[in-house]
Amino acid sequence: LGGVGYAALLIVGLRSLWSGAVNAPFLSLHIRSTAIVLGVVVTVIIAGLTIFVVASRTAKISPNRLLSGLAALVPRRSTRELGHVRRVVAYVGGGGGLTLLIVGLTVSQAAPEAVFFGAGACWLVAGLAAFTILMHRTQSAGERGMSLALLGVRNAGRAPGRSLLTAAVLASAAFLVVAVAAQRRDVSADRPEKSSGDGGFSLVFDLTVPLTASLNTESGRDALDLGVETKELLAKTGEARPVHAFRVRPGDDASCLNLYKPESPRILGAPPGFIERGGFAWSGSLAESPGELENPWLLLDRQFDDGAIAAIGDMNTVMWILHKGLGQDVELVNDEGKLIKLRLVGLLTHSIFQGELVVSEKNFLGAFPQLSGHGWFLIDAPSERTAALERALRTDLADYGAHVQTTGALLAGYKQVENTYLSTFQILGGLGLLLGTLGLAVVLYRNVNERRGELALLRAVGFSRRAISVLIFSETAALLAAGLIVGGGSALLAVTPQLTSSDSEVSLLGLVLTLVAILASGLMASLLSLRTALRAPLLPALRAQ
Repeated sequence: LGGVGYAALLIVGLRSLWSGAVNAPFLSLHIRSTAIVLGVVVTVIIAGLTIFVVASRTAKISPNRLLSGLAALVPRRSTRELGHVRRVVAYVGGGGGLTLLIVGLTVSQAAPEAVFFGAGACWLVAGLAAFTILMHRTQSAGERGMSLALLGVRNAGRAPGRSLLTAAVLASAAFLVVAVAAQRRDVSADRPEKSSGDGGFSLVFDLTVPLTASLNTESGRDALDLGVETKELLAKTGEARPVHAFRVRPGDDASCLNLYKPESPRILGAPPGFIERGGFAWSGSLAESPGELENPWLLLDRQFDDGAIAAIGDMNTVMWILHKGLGQDVELVNDEGKLIKLRLVGLLTHSIFQGELVVSEKNFLGAFPQLSGHGWFLIDAPSERTAALERALRTDLADYGAHVQTTGALLAGYKQVENTYLSTFQILGGLGLLLGTLGLAVVLYRNVNERRGELALLRAVGFSRRAISVLIFSETAALLAAGLIVGGGSALLAVTPQLTSSDSEVSLLGLVLTLVAILASGLMASLLSLRTALRAPLLPALRAQ
C-alpha cells in the first residue's frame, strides 16, 4: 500500500511540479493486480529466507550461550580469519579505487563520470572494511585513562557485525544522496564554448518554411526583406562568424522531450563550413586519421562500400531513444521509397543535437533530392548582441514559422528532464533512508535491550543515568559519524567531475544540511532506544545479570 501511495505521489508531481519536463498532463496511475500479488509474494519469500538464515545460525549456538543472552557476540569465524578478510577487502577496494582514479586522470578516452563513480564505490567498500579493522583494534586497546565517551566508542566493537550494519546504512545513504544531488546541472546561463555541448554557438532556430536565400550575404538578406536592425546585426556577426544553415528532412523528435518512440528521426544536412569548423564535446567516434581525431565531424565525408551514409548523433538520443550504438545503422525510407542506412560514426555528449541525426549536406542531397532550402540554423553571435539578434530574428522571420532560442535554453530543456528523474530518485532515496532509519532504530534498541543487565549493574555500582547515556550515545554517535565520513567522502570523490564542472548546480550548503539531517535522524533513533532501555525496571535486570 505504501508503494502504491508513493507511485501516486510521483504521478501527481509529474502532472504538476515537473510537468514542464514530461509535458504529459494526461498521465494517470495504473495499478495491475499481478504487480501487487508479485510484490506480496516476493516480500514473503525474502522475509522467509531471512528467518530461515537467522534460525539456522542460532541453532548452531550452544544452549548456554543462548540462555546467557550473549548469542549475538559469538563470531561465525575466527578473529584471525575475519581480520585477514577485512584487510584483503580494504586493500583491494582502496587499490581498485586508486587505479580507477589514475585511469580517469590520464586516459582521455575514459568517461570521467563512470570512472570516478567506480572509484568512489570502491573506496566506500574499502572505508567500511577499514572501519571494522579500527573497531577490532579499539576493542583490544588498553583501558587506563579512558573517558566515558571513549569507552562508549570502544563498545562499538562489542558486536562488530551489527556496528558495521549501522555504519554501512548511513554510509550508503550519504553516498547515494551526495552522488545523486551532484548530477544536477544548470546550463542555461553558461557562456558558449567550442568544446562543449553547444559547440560555441549562442543561438539556434528552426523554420517551418525553409529559406532559399542566404543569411550570410547582403543580397540574401535583402531577398528575405529583413529589418534594418536584423541586417546590421547579421552583417556584424557574419564578418567572422557566418550563420550555419542546415538542410532538414522532417521527422520525429528523437530527444528525451518526446515520450513516444520515434519511428523516423529528423535528419539534418550539415554544410561544409560547419564540418570544417569542428567543435562540440564527444563521447566517442570511429576516427582513425589524425585529422579525424582532431575534428570527428570530418567522418561525415567517409564513404562505405555498402552505400551507408555516415551520421553523427548525440549519445543520449542514440543509446536511450534509438537503442543503437557506435558503428550501428539506423534505417529509414526516403520519399522515393528507397531504404537509407545511416551509419553512426560519432557520438556527441550533452549536445544541442539531441533531437536529430546529422549527415553531410552532400549525402543529404543524394538521399533526399526532393527537399530544398534550409530550415535549421546555428549562429555564433557575440554575447553582447545575442539577445538583440534573438528578438530581431523572431520578429522578422515570424512568417516562416521561426522558433528562435539560445543554445543554453535548448540544453536547459533537455536537462530539465534529467533533473526531474534525479528528483524522483532523491525522493526514492529519502524513502529508503526513512526505512533505513526505522531499521536502525530497531537494531539500536536490540543492542541496548541485550545490555540491560550490564546497564543495571552500572547503575547499581554508582553510575548515573547521565553517565550511562553518555556511554551509549557516544557509541552510536561514533558509528553514525563513521558512516557519514566514509559515505560522504567516497561520494565527493565519485562526483568530482560534476563538482568541478562549470555548469554544476550543486549546493554545497544543501549537501551539508542533508548529511546533518541523516546524522540527526540516526541520533534521534539512538535517543529513543536509549530512553526505552533506561526506563526499564532495575531489579529484574540485575537478577538476570
